[in-house]
Amino acid sequence: PWIATGITAIISIIYNIYATKKTQFINTVTTERVRWITTLKEYIAQYYSTASAFNRDNDNIIENLNKCNELRLKIVLYLNPKDDKELINAINENYNLLKEWGKLKLNGSSNEQRYYLNLKEC
Repeated sequence: PWIATGITAIISIIYNIYATKKTQFINTVTTERVRWITTLKEYIAQYYSTASAFNRDNDNIIENLNKCNELRLKIVLYLNPKDDKELINAINENYNLLKEWGKLKLNGSSNEQRYYLNLKEC
């Protein structure tokens, strides 16, 4: 009888160790996924907030484009290139439209600013 009890205790200990490791792994993945989603949402909100500044801020067009480009690249890096191709294409297309809009808004500006926008390709 004591052998059966000992075997049962060993099996129980092994199972508890396995279950604890599995639970810790799931909790870690869940925590990281929440952090990833939160960060991605923040980048997207900042991108669209900066992009909307084009309607109000004619003095900082190049700075706003640079910030949009930085955020666009961060967003793209946070996405899965295999599964999120449509989202990546959409944000790249949106940024290209912003650049074109910026060129139009700078039409009356200095040649240096217009030249800068033509060079800024990513």
